[in-house]
Amino acid sequence: MAEQQLELEQQFEKLHQLIGQKQHKQVLKVTDAILKFSPGDIEALQCKAVAYLELGEYEEATKVLSYKQLQGQMQFERAYCCYRLGKFSEARHSRKCKMILLCSAGSVSSSCDKSCA
Repeated sequence: MAEQQLELEQQFEKLHQLIGQKQHKQVLKVTDAILKFSPGDIEALQCKAVAYLELGEYEEATKVLSYKQLQGQMQFERAYCCYRLGKFSEARHSRKCKMILLCSAGSVSSSCDKSCA
């Protein structure tokens, strides 16, 4: 058990390094490894969703965002996926949709994140 905990901690350290380096494809691999040790880990699921967003893989991001562990969280990201996929009626139902429609269509920007927080 202690060995698994150590492995999990090492995977999270690696995950945070990869995020800092913007190695999004590698982030996906590490989050999968973490989720094998700790199924449903919220931080790993959040990182996985954001990695898919950064890679422009909105369908995959939507799948991760639909996990029950993330319900009620990451509303901006969920609405942004709908917007980018052309699902405007779904995006409009999000509490954060007005900010998405005002934010740049090219990428998730930090100014949008701050105004949607």
